[in-house]
Amino acid sequence: MFIIVNHAIRDAGRFWGDLRAAGAPPEGTRVHQMLPSADGASAVCLWEADGVDTVRSLVEKTVGSSSSNTFFAVDASNAMGLPK
Repeated sequence: MFIIVNHAIRDAGRFWGDLRAAGAPPEGTRVHQMLPSADGASAVCLWEADGVDTVRSLVEKTVGSSSSNTFFAVDASNAMGLPK
């Protein structure tokens, strides 16, 4: 399943540093796109995983202290441009 994460970034230096330090996501979980805003205040990510809770747990553990995050499952039947 595909999951969107919206990040409202409070501390950009810490956010990106924590992501780099975390390394690759665990097997079975994949980040297809990470799209940061030009001003560094927000980012949208497209994940693929077995469920929203899997991604939520990973994201909150990694960047939860430097961003406020919202999550939702993608309706693949109506989406455009999803990875194959």
